[in-house]
Amino acid sequence: MSGAGGRVAITPRGLSIDGRTRLLYGGEVQYYRVRDPRGDPAATRRLWAEALDRVVECGMNLVTAYAPWDVHEPAPGRFTFEGEADLPAFLAMCRARDLAVVLKPGPFINSEWPDGLGSFGAVPAWFAAAHPEAMARRPDGALFSVDLLGRARGAQPSLFAPALLEATARWFAALAPIVRRFVHDEPTVFALQLDNETNFYFSDRYAVDHAPPALAHWRGFLRARYGTVEALNAAWGARWPSFEEAPAPRGRAPAGAPPATNRWHQDWWDAGQAGIEAFQRALRGLWEGLGVREPDVLFVTNDSPHSFPFRDLSPWDPKVKNAAGLAMLDAYPRQFPTSGARPLDYPFLTGYFSRRFARSNDAYAFAGAPPVAAGKCYGAELEGGLFGLPLLNVPLPVPPAATDHVLLQHVGRGSALAAVYVLRGGLNRDGTPYFANAALGVDGRPGPRWEVLRRWGRALALAGDDLLASEDLAPPAPDAGDALGRGVAVAVDSRVTAPAAGLARMPLDVQAVDAPGAFGWLEDAGLEPDVLDLRDLAPADGDGAAPGGADGAARAARALAGLRLIVWANADATCEAAARALDAWVRRGGTLVTLVHRGRFDLGWRRGTAVEALLADGLFGDGAPLGTAQAGLLGGPSVELCAPGGPAGPLRTGPSQTRYRLAGDAAPLARARPSLGGQLLGGRRG
Repeated sequence: MSGAGGRVAITPRGLSIDGRTRLLYGGEVQYYRVRDPRGDPAATRRLWAEALDRVVECGMNLVTAYAPWDVHEPAPGRFTFEGEADLPAFLAMCRARDLAVVLKPGPFINSEWPDGLGSFGAVPAWFAAAHPEAMARRPDGALFSVDLLGRARGAQPSLFAPALLEATARWFAALAPIVRRFVHDEPTVFALQLDNETNFYFSDRYAVDHAPPALAHWRGFLRARYGTVEALNAAWGARWPSFEEAPAPRGRAPAGAPPATNRWHQDWWDAGQAGIEAFQRALRGLWEGLGVREPDVLFVTNDSPHSFPFRDLSPWDPKVKNAAGLAMLDAYPRQFPTSGARPLDYPFLTGYFSRRFARSNDAYAFAGAPPVAAGKCYGAELEGGLFGLPLLNVPLPVPPAATDHVLLQHVGRGSALAAVYVLRGGLNRDGTPYFANAALGVDGRPGPRWEVLRRWGRALALAGDDLLASEDLAPPAPDAGDALGRGVAVAVDSRVTAPAAGLARMPLDVQAVDAPGAFGWLEDAGLEPDVLDLRDLAPADGDGAAPGGADGAARAARALAGLRLIVWANADATCEAAARALDAWVRRGGTLVTLVHRGRFDLGWRRGTAVEALLADGLFGDGAPLGTAQAGLLGGPSVELCAPGGPAGPLRTGPSQTRYRLAGDAAPLARARPSLGGQLLGGRRG
């Protein structure tokens, strides 16, 4: 057990809070949005009470809530916790109803606050006015803005600006007495979220952040990674005279760029992740300096690990986001742009990432203690509606069935905490509605989604303890003599995330769209897929070096133990140690199917290494392909995955349709037609 002696502990069955272990089920109630439009504090408190009574009525025991900085510090040094900002009164109401609380004080909260989609809240506007030197910048030096029309009101501070951390320290110091009260004296808050969805404002990584403090961090990162400018030039195929003159990329490399260019872009992505980790560690340090520490609370992070159309995002990174806190998932399979009558756009996204986050969390060292491999996932935001279209304030269609499906996928993958976002709609700062299609509408009245949540509340009240104690059932083995075990997994490499020249599919899309699709194929086949990150198989630094010898082999053997089939959503690069470990596993009898790309490069985007020799040339066997070209219509690639058991038919795995066929009497393999770029989408078997 991790965290003995404090209020909170991570156990093999999930979270223990004040000695009580239970499956936490609830939703987001935003006190600053659930407010009387006339500004009557007494009426606002009645609205809070009504909403929290509904939470209890629904069979829930959990509330999540942001604490927006701009609401509580409307002017520099003037803090308020009264009226619609009376956070202590709201937390006291939660305590009176025995509701555990995850508090999320920012400084960034996203939440489409304050004015709906295109807002990123809740850093106060006065901070931007007072600190122009601290603001994030575009490559041309202009202010970066999250506003959909590019207006200055959407300007955001740089994560790397010292002034932001100094102002945040003052905000946390003002909030700390309330937090300590509801952690120690009146135990209600059990988790503190370190920032929210910190991925550079859901914007294109090339667009931000090019402010002077961010570029200083970038060059410091390069010095730490390469040591000498000669080593950097060798990796990039460049001739920069110094680190100070090494530029940050401003957009995707052209299709014909040399492969070494991809290393430059991946360095930019990795530098951003290192900055996010440093920022979140600094936020945790601020709280610890104020007397708020594990194991009295649990520090958490959370992310939406999605790709966005026309944006190259900085994705969720399991290593980074489990450094300062336990990683929690935001699952929104119903995304923009929507697709008419289809109930879900990314149907297997929730199950796939629930499993990925669970595997990542097994490595979290809570309160500095050894990790507890509980295999549990934590859902900070499970889709309970969606924001409205800008200007029109019409909520995007998210049918109740979508929320039902998200809960099924998440709870079925080992959830220890499931929070629906949002439970009750409310008002943006400008009075426009927010999440009008939530289970409880803006007026507090139950909608169709309410019955879905009530049904889940009844089910979890009966079976929650059993679910926490349960374990996944392995699928039946094809024969009793299978020496490798019965496990099936989808594999990715979380170190390969940046846009890469010469690829038909970008690495982020491979991880956020194609890998969940492969997960769905296996799930529909009646299998129980796990998720394997090749980083765990062979940890490596940025230049592709990895621990070798007996320790490296033992680590790889543990990661591959029990697996007989791996379907690898291949972004075309991985480290040599991972390729060698997979080769040894295949030679012992394992089956490897590579999808999307063949695998030609190491992590330095160099050809001619063991990666290319084992994957692109030999593919772990005699070189005979198991795939055959197929005719395909416009849209997604036509892929057939044949695995033991399962039905046949079309599967929608993303914005396009992918057709699949699963033959129960076939050996595991994949067949695919070449994409328009000519890359092989199907792999080979050893």
